[in-house]
Amino acid sequence: MNTSLDKLLAVLLFILGLLFLLSGNSSGGSTANLTPCRLSSVEEVKNCLLTNRRDATDFSSLLQGESVLIFGETYLSVDNRFELMAALPALKKLGFTRLALEAMPSSRQSLVNEYKQGRVPRQEIKAAIKSIWGHSPESYMQVIDAALDQGIEVVFLDRDYERVDLHADNWQELEKQARNRREKHWLNVLTRQLEQHPGARMLVLVGSDHISPQAATMPLQCRLRQSGIAAASIAIAGGGVFYDDVLTRAARQGRLERSKFFVRLAPIKGAWQGMDFYLHLPQTSEKRKIYSYSE
Repeated sequence: MNTSLDKLLAVLLFILGLLFLLSGNSSGGSTANLTPCRLSSVEEVKNCLLTNRRDATDFSSLLQGESVLIFGETYLSVDNRFELMAALPALKKLGFTRLALEAMPSSRQSLVNEYKQGRVPRQEIKAAIKSIWGHSPESYMQVIDAALDQGIEVVFLDRDYERVDLHADNWQELEKQARNRREKHWLNVLTRQLEQHPGARMLVLVGSDHISPQAATMPLQCRLRQSGIAAASIAIAGGGVFYDDVLTRAARQGRLERSKFFVRLAPIKGAWQGMDFYLHLPQTSEKRKIYSYSE
């Protein structure tokens, strides 16, 4: 009798051990207990990715009640935007009802409002994106359409273009000042939206450089937090544009370049508090380099 019980106990322990191994750090589960990866050497980041990533792109596991979730994209990669589009139904269920886009200035908000009402043709708003923004206007139209289909309001975020004298001796400082004014405008737009719609949760799509710990000006998530608005940020990399930064090199060395996963990022000493998470998309093999925030 005892022998049978011992055998049964051994089988149960084996099954539990197997389940533990299968569920380990690299798949599913919450990101809350993930060890943050430091953007240091490629070898150190690789080792961190191998044991501290989540394959499942469950956004609910990233959030802790934040009012704003910022996605940092690379403008040349339409895959970044397609990833956001695919996530919109799940994000809507989490209470995100507004999407702010860097791609268009807030002064043109009436354009998207009238498009939603059927009073402006699709081609007109697409032509405006091409003229004002330039990057892949069709992909941004698809983001707008996908958001509206989900009942998510689209908010134009940007400031009207400000020309900087690149021939001036202090052109870098002038450019930094213009960027700072631009990002302050974003903060004002987002703050006003949250004030006008109490309890709303907002999605934001901006360039990854605007949430980077090494940005020239204060990252957007830091501006929001300083204003008392809870915000989380995710930098997206990979997809159709070849990256050559610490994280993507580490993924390639760890043979994770074809995987989609989240990792939590550790703050960089002496830098801004940067993005909270990194979403790695399967990398292309095309050797067209886009240097991103961890260079």
